[in-house]
Amino acid sequence: MKITIAAHALIEPTPDFDLKTYLATPKTYLDRASALALAGCALALQNAGLEGPFDGDFGISLGTQFGAVETMRGFEAILAEKGAKGVSPLLFSHSYFNSPISLCAIEWGIKGWHGTFCGAEALTDAVVAARDAIALGHATRMLCGGVEALSPARELAGEENPREWSAFWVLERDGDGRDFEAALEAGEFQRGF
Repeated sequence: MKITIAAHALIEPTPDFDLKTYLATPKTYLDRASALALAGCALALQNAGLEGPFDGDFGISLGTQFGAVETMRGFEAILAEKGAKGVSPLLFSHSYFNSPISLCAIEWGIKGWHGTFCGAEALTDAVVAARDAIALGHATRMLCGGVEALSPARELAGEENPREWSAFWVLERDGDGRDFEAALEAGEFQRGF
């Protein structure tokens, strides 16, 4: 079995970034990380010529070091100021690390293997887990990648020159695309690209 890269998408948003450029479906609330994840997934799927909904053989894997930390911070600030009755439950549901991947899975009807990874090497972890899901027979295709939005938390963590980005790949078993292992060895999936 050979695992190949069917498509890739990288978004480094400009100040005028608008999710509507990538996705026509309206959203009631999105934090920046989730919006960037949706845009990256949309572009990767478009580049691969794929549209959902997908069956159980199609999975998704996402890595992020900070995730939706700004939503969490906002939720906690309102909770501290106004108490439990003053905070929106919608914010709470968007404050988890797995919020971006959940929104992407819902958007494209991805029913297969899911994985969310957190930490400094989360992007690589998510992509390698996607490869492993295919190799172990849990999926024939995987949408995988990572996302980071700007936030004060990144500065507090000591990150120098933080930037926003969303990078996603579509991997497939025995496809015609580039060889996954060669791309991994070349460092394609490292943070900072």
